[in-house]
Amino acid sequence: MEPKTKISRVDAGEALTQAQTVQAYLACEFITLTRSGAPVCWPVLSEMERGRIVVSTSYAIPTKARNAQRNPKVAALFSDPHAYRGAGSNPHLLVQANAEVFDQDLQANLERFYDRMLHYPETPAFYRFLMRFPFLMKSYVGYMTRIYIETIPVREIVLTEKTQLPAGLVATRPASFTPTTGFRIPAQVEGWLPRYDQPPVLSFVDAQGYPAALRVRAGVEAQRVTISGGVEAEAGAPACLTWHRMAADMMSNDAFLIRGHFDSQGNVIPEKLVGWQGTEDDRGVGSKKATQLMTVWTKELKAQLAREGKPMPIVRPSPKRG
Repeated sequence: MEPKTKISRVDAGEALTQAQTVQAYLACEFITLTRSGAPVCWPVLSEMERGRIVVSTSYAIPTKARNAQRNPKVAALFSDPHAYRGAGSNPHLLVQANAEVFDQDLQANLERFYDRMLHYPETPAFYRFLMRFPFLMKSYVGYMTRIYIETIPVREIVLTEKTQLPAGLVATRPASFTPTTGFRIPAQVEGWLPRYDQPPVLSFVDAQGYPAALRVRAGVEAQRVTISGGVEAEAGAPACLTWHRMAADMMSNDAFLIRGHFDSQGNVIPEKLVGWQGTEDDRGVGSKKATQLMTVWTKELKAQLAREGKPMPIVRPSPKRG
């Protein structure tokens, strides 16, 4: 039966009809395109400002932002029930958009992010207390120095059938993408899967060159991932499968990706395994995992800014908040 999927084209300056859905989610699955045109999907905290969907990434790990600068076509899928704060069951919403990247004023970006986390409803009380004293937050400079990505919506798709896209939305192969030989998925991946209580997100590229995504039922085998329904795909089209969970009150991100391409049966042939930073220590702020990441990001930030001849931002709220 044809899925009852609502599709709306959003003209420049026009408000999303599903803005309330976007605002009810604390996070989305954000998809950018690599240099080769392949989709990469990571879960990120999200918000809505002035009709735009806004996400950010650390300046120390800028891949999402650099992808969006090179190709502004992006997408956001709102589908994680654990990130949903609305009434009833969580609707699934796909928003395709054009991105604008803000990386010029790192001090202003840090203060913007500081303000947001200080008043973020899921920020632990102890962490919020520490943020009242900015000098205690200096070790977080690598995390809090952000690049902001603001997206201007061009199309919204309400997925009434949550694992089924509307007819005509087909996974296509960009001219810039060349599929490579698949690889054997490591055996330990089987042990990772029980950590995730939601099906993975499958992202791809549509005929207009925008990323698209939805949740799918997937079976991980040694040399392929079988996909049950949901996507019509051109053989050789790039694909990305993302398993994730936002742990510790949304303050810890446990995710891994299998990137590859579709075969002629619509299954995914793996080419690369990415991520998986999850550990048994998923308490988020204050955990061993978080402390290690803050140390790494601060070191990488210092090195990057030194190469660019830029000063290190000061960890503090904006003057209006301070």
